[in-house]
Amino acid sequence: MTKKVVIKPAISQKFQEFLKNERILFFSAPCGFGKTVVAQALLEGSRVWKLEGESARGTDLQTKKDWEILLMEDFQLFQEEEDQQALCALIRRSPGKRFVILSRGSPPGCLMAFQYAGLMTVIGPKGEFRDVAVLGPERGEGQVEISLTDARALGIDAPVRLSGDIQNTPGAELVGERGQVRLLRGVIAAKRHIHLTPRAAERFGVKNGETVKLKTLTERPVTFEDVSVRVSEKFAPYAHLDYDEANACGFRKGDLGRIVQ
Repeated sequence: MTKKVVIKPAISQKFQEFLKNERILFFSAPCGFGKTVVAQALLEGSRVWKLEGESARGTDLQTKKDWEILLMEDFQLFQEEEDQQALCALIRRSPGKRFVILSRGSPPGCLMAFQYAGLMTVIGPKGEFRDVAVLGPERGEGQVEISLTDARALGIDAPVRLSGDIQNTPGAELVGERGQVRLLRGVIAAKRHIHLTPRAAERFGVKNGETVKLKTLTERPVTFEDVSVRVSEKFAPYAHLDYDEANACGFRKGDLGRIVQ
């Protein structure tokens, strides 16, 4: 006798949206939630390749051919970086496949880029970066923001600019799942800046376009100079640093900063 599975409408709807529009579903819930039972019930009738996180370690993910959806259980046990990178490579090379990943934890860094609108590879004269996140909304012209360390690795002389200021900037080759395009300009190292709402700007005593100093209240405190202030109702109050700057000051999630004039 087949056991009847009762599935919450919200979960069923998410699975249906995933099957119709998306490629990767990362389903995180505590042990005992019933992730596997729910996933198997919702994927019934599909050609599913089922793997378990611990036993899948070291598996050659290129050998299996006849499948539509990869269902991986206990992904929190799939911890070896080499295995995770192999999974990401399979995702990139399989645009027609879908992936359901069940875990008790959060997605690792190698999967984070798949949250965004798409993925691409940025190619420069000396190297390339894979799994680069593609962010909306659409712009009049394409733009690639990298750190100065990234620029050196790619062999691109990227100027420090605010977003949107791409006059006289270098380009790069962009490769995605659906093709390749040459970006003639638009590669920049993003200038550090602070986003504020009008109300927050008034409270801090600053104006749009003003330049301030930012003191980081971090493990390795640093005072950054030449920080641009950008004010809009669409913004939330955040300071935007690149990875070079964040690493220099020992930034950790939740750290704060102070505007110094």
